[in-house]
Amino acid sequence: MKHRIKRKFNNYIKMSFVDSVALNKLCGPSLLMFELLYKLAAVAIFYPLFLKAFDFTLSKAGFKYLTNTYVLQYIKSPYTIIFILLILALLALYLTYEVSCLTVAFDAAYHGNTLSVVDIFRSGARLMRKTMSIKRINTFFHVLSVSVMMNITVIIFLLLNITFPTSVNNWLSEHRILLCMIGLMFLVYFIYCMLHIFIINFMAYDGADITESKKRSRNLLKSRGVKTFLVIIGWNAIILLGIFIGYCIMVALIWLGTFILDKANLGMAIYLSVFRIILTVAKILMVMVTVPLSYGVITGLFFRYRCDFGTESNQGDIAEQVDKRRIGFVKFQYAVSAIVVAACLVIDISYMVSAFERNPFDNVEMFSDTMVMAHRGSSYDAPENTMLAFENAMVAMADYIELDVHETKDGEIVVLHDPSLKRTTGVDKKIWNVTYDEIKDLDAGSYFGDEEEFAECRIPTLREVIEQTKGRIKLNIEIKLSDHEPELVAKVAGLIEEYELWDDCYVTSMNYEALKQIKKIDESIKTGYVLTIAYGSFYNLDYCDAFSINAAYVNKNMVDAIHNRGKQIFVWTVNSESKAEEMTAMGVDALITDNPVMGREVVYSKYSNPLFGNVLNYVFN
Repeated sequence: MKHRIKRKFNNYIKMSFVDSVALNKLCGPSLLMFELLYKLAAVAIFYPLFLKAFDFTLSKAGFKYLTNTYVLQYIKSPYTIIFILLILALLALYLTYEVSCLTVAFDAAYHGNTLSVVDIFRSGARLMRKTMSIKRINTFFHVLSVSVMMNITVIIFLLLNITFPTSVNNWLSEHRILLCMIGLMFLVYFIYCMLHIFIINFMAYDGADITESKKRSRNLLKSRGVKTFLVIIGWNAIILLGIFIGYCIMVALIWLGTFILDKANLGMAIYLSVFRIILTVAKILMVMVTVPLSYGVITGLFFRYRCDFGTESNQGDIAEQVDKRRIGFVKFQYAVSAIVVAACLVIDISYMVSAFERNPFDNVEMFSDTMVMAHRGSSYDAPENTMLAFENAMVAMADYIELDVHETKDGEIVVLHDPSLKRTTGVDKKIWNVTYDEIKDLDAGSYFGDEEEFAECRIPTLREVIEQTKGRIKLNIEIKLSDHEPELVAKVAGLIEEYELWDDCYVTSMNYEALKQIKKIDESIKTGYVLTIAYGSFYNLDYCDAFSINAAYVNKNMVDAIHNRGKQIFVWTVNSESKAEEMTAMGVDALITDNPVMGREVVYSKYSNPLFGNVLNYVFN
């Protein structure tokens, strides 16, 4: 009995998958071109509009930065409510039109005809207009229901990749009964969607209205409910299996690559960084691929059930057949479509690249990323403030290098933390009492260890660092100001302007007057106030865009207070994994750490499945 049920289940899944693939294949390249054109163009047009609308609603709600504490207050804003309703309406229209286009394409393919790209768009619009002629809201709701059935796995996959605030998780754990009730409501909704899974097909092929289509869908599913349920669940299980296999392949490739390149010490950091990119691409591909395949499964079931009833589906008058006399015009359509697809793809890729360079939702705590700043370079494994430490920081994929600058007697800006050369070079002189020629050949690395490469380390100039790192990593330049360095601030500002680093650096200092001078020279240079002990009303200081604070004094209220004023918070010096996790959970904007590899692992671990993370920790460590 068990084997027979299992065999029937496998046959159902195989049959439905074959039907879906067959329908998509029969549609030919037109359907692929339609999907690419429709989705890429939608992203190219609506993504920037969405960001502008979101920023508008955020400002109207009175927020510069949306902390988790005020999410509910933001949602209650009338501007936000209108924004959400508008998004839902556009989503319903978007899905309704896509399903309409898929319906006419599958219908034509089932009856042995192939539509061109323009025909799919035009016939889909005709079907949508026909189905929306009456009871529009009711129709929208049911189209969304069918869309849920098409994208169960995708929806779950996307939701699982959202990191909810601790307060939300705590609230959910305290209201388990309410959570169970919500789960029960979703189960009822799922059953309702199952019963009306064929409404769009009936509206398209029989010209029935929404009420009649619901009735016919229920009748068609009589005695087939369990079979249909198994097919839908099985199809989503196939998608989950594909995701799991993709995980395994990616882990194996990255593991192999790190050892071949002898980068095992960076293994987790490389894995998590690469995984973040792959995850984004995977989400996009899933949304593009699963909709036509999933709807193909549903439509394949519809045709089979109709045949079982003895009712053959007749080709409706919605889709037009491609006449041989139009072959040349169809080829022209493909050429134009390919050009538009290429243009939209370039635009969308530029969006993706810019999003990795700067998170468009960095003003929302729930979606913000914590940056990693390598303290004096990767000073965990190389002499501080040397080119070797900076190179190691770039290899470790840090976002910023934090470095310190002083001015020599002859006005050269050099990278050095202490005012004295004693600790790092053994020369007991102040930096402002020597010329650059006197110190440029000093050994600035042997103090760190016996390795031969350390003995080659020298004190670099800020200009050398900028030339070596520009375009590869950003800089956090801390000015160590004293009365003996009169041109330090002006020369640092001059180098930033000369190399056009306005978007690629911060100038920080414990001396607030230095930040004032920077802003007076060039207000577009971003500044940060370094605080050893944070207390008092420092949040509203005018001449700083960020605060760099000792991690021992940072708490959630401080982070939120700084963010609510539209400023950023960096914390130093975070060298333990537990402290890094604590600061990241608070939503700080940057970890300043001697060990950027550890920082990267902690920050990007939220993008990875914990099971794979544990396995990789074992492999790499």
